[in-house]
Amino acid sequence: MTDTRFYAVIAHKQQIPVGSIRKVAELLDSGATVPFLARYRREVTGDLDEEQLRGIRDELDYMRTLEDRKSVVLRTIKEQEKLTPELEVAILECTDMKVLEDLYLPYKPKRKTRASIAREKGLEPLASMIMEQKLLKGERIQIAQGFVDSEKGVESADQALQGARDICAEWINENAEVRDKLRHEFRKSGVMSSKKASTVTDRTVYEVYYEFSARVRWLKPHQILALNRGEREGVLVVNLEVLEDQCLEYIDDHTLREHETIFTEDLMQASEDAFKRLLFPALERELRNELTEMAEDH
Repeated sequence: MTDTRFYAVIAHKQQIPVGSIRKVAELLDSGATVPFLARYRREVTGDLDEEQLRGIRDELDYMRTLEDRKSVVLRTIKEQEKLTPELEVAILECTDMKVLEDLYLPYKPKRKTRASIAREKGLEPLASMIMEQKLLKGERIQIAQGFVDSEKGVESADQALQGARDICAEWINENAEVRDKLRHEFRKSGVMSSKKASTVTDRTVYEVYYEFSARVRWLKPHQILALNRGEREGVLVVNLEVLEDQCLEYIDDHTLREHETIFTEDLMQASEDAFKRLLFPALERELRNELTEMAEDH
């Protein structure tokens, strides 16, 4: 994305004319500070105040960081020879860092995981059978038996199916649409709760948070920061609660196309595992980081 497109995106977000964005960007790049522009260059910037100027500066920094990250992502995927025209367009047109990281996730170099171990055992073809949902007849155990290999550490059909489900769970976790849908659900209906840690016996400044619960979207900046401090100091136990059944329905809506295959139950188990073991912890961390950044900025 060129700086010209930056200006258009920022102008749309900030509801400020593109010409003013361009002028501010040029002045900032020449070394001018936000307070200086607010006081002495109002006639050039279109009479923008300090808050608007900070918004433009921050958006410019964000967009330029995003472009640098896109270059790294595109180069890494190209080196793997997995960059399709559709994926390239999606990356180039992306305007959100979280969405970009979702697109990159399936191609990101990984540490050893349950799924990677299962792949080493030759179970990816079985996982593909589960995900493709084409087999309406047959015995799943009998099919899985064909992947039993004691030399690779697969001692039974049940072990083969478990490994295949681990691979399916990772595929579901890496799906950008699933992650984005759940991300919005966490923000919309998530509830942050806290209670006193079992080791705390004395009175503390966090007593108001000993039995606390509030919707994520209604949390105040001072509450977020207090919860973080109380948790760091070992006084509070903080949890994010979401509508798990609703989240699993979202995943099933995306992954479950055929409800009567011989592997339907395996795919549903993989979906639940993906949510509880992979998606929820990752999106919880992401949301709490997002809330903390917002609170600190405020």
